[in-house]
Amino acid sequence: MEIIITFIENLLLSLGLEGTPVAIVRYVLMIVVAFLLAGLSGYICRKFIVPLIIKLTSKTNIEWDDILFDRTVLYTACNIVPAVVIWELLPKVFFQYPLADILLRLTAIYIAINATRLVLQIVDRLRFLRKQEGNASSQYLRSFLGVLKIIVVFIAAIIVVSILFKKNP
Repeated sequence: MEIIITFIENLLLSLGLEGTPVAIVRYVLMIVVAFLLAGLSGYICRKFIVPLIIKLTSKTNIEWDDILFDRTVLYTACNIVPAVVIWELLPKVFFQYPLADILLRLTAIYIAINATRLVLQIVDRLRFLRKQEGNASSQYLRSFLGVLKIIVVFIAAIIVVSILFKKNP
């Protein structure tokens, strides 16, 4: 990111901007670059990595990978990728402002919520691993997965609250 900052500053100086406008335009351009990089990472994940994983899992003889790594689960995982890019770039963009701490916490909450959605998607897919529907073990599995979902949501709520108040859970 330092290379991008230097490039932006040199570009602005070559355009004739001096003084306070350089800092403002530099931060605006750095924010735009950060969001473009995040969008590009999400696009690459959706258009290249997801089809590659689906193709790899469809070629195996194992059934559980087709169930756990279906398109819905992978797209949910792809929602996390741009947020992680933003989370990594925010301290470099807002290195002089206290706004970075608030934005980092909001991004961490977004990542925690989407990670929870991903875990819930995986738990939903676990019920498809059982071939026989209607028997006692299938009903037990559905009940267990329901309890597991409640536990996951409870843990996620604790993590989100701990991020909000900067406390150790």
